[in-house]
Amino acid sequence: MASTSDASHLSQPGSDLVRSSHRHVFQTCDLQTARILPGADVDAIDLRGLQQVMQIEAQSTTQKIKEYMEQSRKVTGRSKKSIVKAPPADIAKPDGIEKPMLVKASNIARRRQAALAEGGADYTAKRDELVQLAVKLFQEKGFKATTLNDLSKASGLERATLYYYVSSKEELLQEAIQGMLKSNVDEASRIARLPDLGPKEKLKLLFEMLMTSYEDNYPHMYVYIQELMHEVPHESSPWAKQMLRQTRNFEKMAMALIVQGIEEGIFRSDVSARIATNAIFGMFNWTHRWFKPNGKQSGREVADTFCKIFLEGISCKPS
Repeated sequence: MASTSDASHLSQPGSDLVRSSHRHVFQTCDLQTARILPGADVDAIDLRGLQQVMQIEAQSTTQKIKEYMEQSRKVTGRSKKSIVKAPPADIAKPDGIEKPMLVKASNIARRRQAALAEGGADYTAKRDELVQLAVKLFQEKGFKATTLNDLSKASGLERATLYYYVSSKEELLQEAIQGMLKSNVDEASRIARLPDLGPKEKLKLLFEMLMTSYEDNYPHMYVYIQELMHEVPHESSPWAKQMLRQTRNFEKMAMALIVQGIEEGIFRSDVSARIATNAIFGMFNWTHRWFKPNGKQSGREVADTFCKIFLEGISCKPS
């Protein structure tokens, strides 16, 4: 791509760059505000030259309108102020791109934000229904392979109606799991503060709480573990930071109980607290490969087995 410091190649309306940029400009920009649309892929065009392209496009379209008005005046004998009801297609839709679609999408986004802020019972219930349906699709097809078209077909909603409730599949998955993770962290914090229990008893409660949460909220957390958890530490979005912060808080509480047990002579001192903590979450997170509710073993039974394996291995043997 030519350097944006040399704009001479943009000087003529209808240049090759303008033609090749029509589609990308209309897909990525709100032409009324000259702002990049949310979620737009802008890698294919030099941002510093984007405004120049848009200005030239506007000048080119304005010139076409003037020429059409002049031709209309000559043919009909009307004044230049006459209203033209049907401008040429290339003026209304340059290169076949319909600008009104951007306006329509923007209107839907505003309506969605207003409905979310209002929090009506019917709207919230429909959103929750779409979250549940989306998580099932994520589990069946994989998060990356699932599209909003798939959700549209499964829900029986038109795409425009679907966008009234959600903006993306990422939003659906985030909503599905963020409340559950926060609830788990809050419950772990409550268990850690119980005054009459030792570290071994608290770990037993922690194991049971975590596994029953996976079971009760199946398959929400499993989809997250399988599809996105490994990406969260490398992302910078507010949601990713929140998820990472909550996950680390949970891990710290578990490790603190192990450290306390080592210091009190309950757990073996020759075992690394960090590795033991990783072993806990390795056991639980791997259940996404084989555990299903209403199977041969309940979540509590799985947690009880994990407790026996882990706590008997880490506990000090009677002298």
